[in-house]
Amino acid sequence: MSRRSCFRHLLEAHGLTAQLFDAARTLLETRGLLLKAGTIVDATILHAASSTKNAAGTRDPEMRQTRKGKTWRFGMKVHVGTDRRGIVHSLVTTDAAQADIQQLSHLLHGEETVLYGDQAYWSEADRQAAEAAGIRYRVNRRGSHARPLSVYAKAINRARSRVRAHGEHPFQVVKHLWHGHRLRYKGLWKNTVRVFTQFALANLYRLRYQLGAPRGGCLA
Repeated sequence: MSRRSCFRHLLEAHGLTAQLFDAARTLLETRGLLLKAGTIVDATILHAASSTKNAAGTRDPEMRQTRKGKTWRFGMKVHVGTDRRGIVHSLVTTDAAQADIQQLSHLLHGEETVLYGDQAYWSEADRQAAEAAGIRYRVNRRGSHARPLSVYAKAINRARSRVRAHGEHPFQVVKHLWHGHRLRYKGLWKNTVRVFTQFALANLYRLRYQLGAPRGGCLA
């Protein structure tokens, strides 16, 4: 076994990358760079190899497929909770077939005063519970064939989406800068270990100028 593989197995066995993610988040909180008033929830799919042309002749049994629009995708989902600038404070992984809304409770830190999300997170029961707790529920409304959204409701969704779009920024860093759009390993946990590192680094990368500035000083 190579040193690289041995190191990776140690990370997997002890969950060290999750601790790394927590340490990076604590650093941002200490420096006042993680805003806690509002949370944006979102999810993205990371693709696994769907081919069965391998030694085992099978696809990864821990991954699932789901349809997004008219396209079927096979792999895992990364669910995140971010602040209003798109800095990730909570992260959960599942196979791609899991509904986004089922992970909502794991993506909140408990100090929110406002919640944003796309239509996949809409729930009337959640809206009532949030407002009873003093949280402004700004999740995009979802229409149906029987009751399509009104022009007014669509305008509200567009306004909310301008804020919600910030929750997609860490996905862009991980997928395009870290080349993380495709999964490297088989198994949900092995890939989750890598994902924690990618999103910890994405947070630090996006706030690199603020972190590099002297405390109490200002950037030129």
